[in-house]
Amino acid sequence: MTVYSYSDRENNQIDATFHKSTKQNKDNPLIIYIHGGGLIYGSKDDLPLVHIEKFTQLGFNILALDYPLIPESSLETLINSLLDGINWGISKFTTNDDFILFGRSAGAYLSLILSAKFLDIKPKAIISFYGYYSLMDKELKKPSDFYAQYPLLDDVMIAPLIQKQPLFNAPIEQRFPIYLSYRQRGIWVSKMLAHVSNIENYSLADDDIRTLPPLFIAVSKDDQDVPYTQSIYLHDLATKSDIYTLNGLPHDFDRLVDDVQTKKAYHQLMNWLICLQKRRL
Repeated sequence: MTVYSYSDRENNQIDATFHKSTKQNKDNPLIIYIHGGGLIYGSKDDLPLVHIEKFTQLGFNILALDYPLIPESSLETLINSLLDGINWGISKFTTNDDFILFGRSAGAYLSLILSAKFLDIKPKAIISFYGYYSLMDKELKKPSDFYAQYPLLDDVMIAPLIQKQPLFNAPIEQRFPIYLSYRQRGIWVSKMLAHVSNIENYSLADDDIRTLPPLFIAVSKDDQDVPYTQSIYLHDLATKSDIYTLNGLPHDFDRLVDDVQTKKAYHQLMNWLICLQKRRL
């Protein structure tokens, strides 16, 4: 594991963590990992090591990126910073622009949006773990029944957690109350889109989904955070898509590294990656 730094267009110094494959050759494909956290918290280093080792033992290098978080930064700034990070990573760690985007939750959303709308060099595939493709879903724009069971947090309570300067990673323990408050009050999407002039650019229409590269989708049918229907619709409409559905597990099921279903999901993903590579040889 090696930590690098690069500058984005706002002259922010962003850290990136590189995990080298245990099967090194000159053409190791690159997986660029984008973390989740509702765009409000999270870190490039949140993917459990046991999962990372599955990719590196299969022959993939992994580059994990941080990015500016909301509400300190706008969604547009966040996207632009990730574009700079991905383009930097492609130029530094690939010889033939061969890369795959892997996102969990909000990171999956960003992977899908970036591929369809913003990247000039497209990924060869996308791995979406419990992600979403649209901010227009009515379930995301209304108060969450799941989060309503927790004590209500208002703006006064979360104000001390919001910084005056851009923030590029933050632990869930520090920032989750912001996300909780936004979802309780149904204002999470509006907070993301507050400074966006063209909101259609930040959700995928049907035609956008059809342009996506091959997808691997993993999702729990009992996801309490993101509508399960988003993964199903994405799978049904995408040109090439495989889906692995789990039952009875929470939104971010793969933090449960010893769970049988989590292990099966990653086993299916590794098989999918092997088949993907063979089709391209």
